[in-house]
Amino acid sequence: MDQEPQPKPIMPPEAEQESGLELERPQVDTLPETLGFVETEELGQLRGELVEAIAADSEEVKELATRYHLLGEEVVNQQEDEDYAKAQIGLIVQMGLIRRDGGKVDQYKEDLQDALTYAWNERLDDTVAVLEAAIQETETQEGSTEVA
Repeated sequence: MDQEPQPKPIMPPEAEQESGLELERPQVDTLPETLGFVETEELGQLRGELVEAIAADSEEVKELATRYHLLGEEVVNQQEDEDYAKAQIGLIVQMGLIRRDGGKVDQYKEDLQDALTYAWNERLDDTVAVLEAAIQETETQEGSTEVA
């Protein structure tokens, strides 16, 4: 009885909403690893080079992207059965994140759409939800005027 319980801080509803929105983006950022696609040290270094090349519209993009994808496939191929499919989706998402970080939001969105189709076919409902939210966020940021 020496100490009284401390009251919890009261957060206004808009603060809770803001913190909820902030959680959506990291979910897609961590999705590749969650799905079993864990970058090796070499892939991590190559990712940095690729992001820079994409941002600079360098002629090296195709070569670096091909190298990254081939090395990424080696990571995916270490998985079996359902884990293989999940890691494959993780690689697709990772390639999209690289494109997003290089400033190619349209290509990022295309990769998310590809990953979404794959995840839907594999009945990975949690992954589908994360991908749908990320796509929606991209469309909202674009102020999308596309006709479905």
